[in-house]
Amino acid sequence: MMRLLRRVTALASLGLGVAAGTASAQQVTPAEAPATWIAYAELVSREAATILGGDDARALNLRKLVQSAGATPVIKLSLWIGPDGIVTRVEAATGVEPAAGEAARSLLKGLKLSQVPPAGILLPLRIAARAEDTGADRGE
Repeated sequence: MMRLLRRVTALASLGLGVAAGTASAQQVTPAEAPATWIAYAELVSREAATILGGDDARALNLRKLVQSAGATPVIKLSLWIGPDGIVTRVEAATGVEPAAGEAARSLLKGLKLSQVPPAGILLPLRIAARAEDTGADRGE
């Protein structure tokens, strides 16, 4: 079996910030983002990978769902993080198997991250979780 989320990478668009009370949004690419935002996105990616790649039954189910979805076993997620460092909302990208999105949501919503987000960071953070065959899951 492939092990999902040995590596979680930030997508090209670091964040999508929606101004309170408006429908307008801003996007920032990693090249445009402050270094503190990039460092935080990397931290979130590592901590999400630990949870999503774990041995919890929900994580195992998520890996099965992503692997069965097709040739490119990737799930793209948007994460909203509160000022206290708790993941408050998780959405799967369009086209993600609904059960896989729900499995990811059940694992990540409520997660207390080790750091609070830096001031002014645009949310959500978007990450892509990719299944990689490490051989370890096959007993090699």
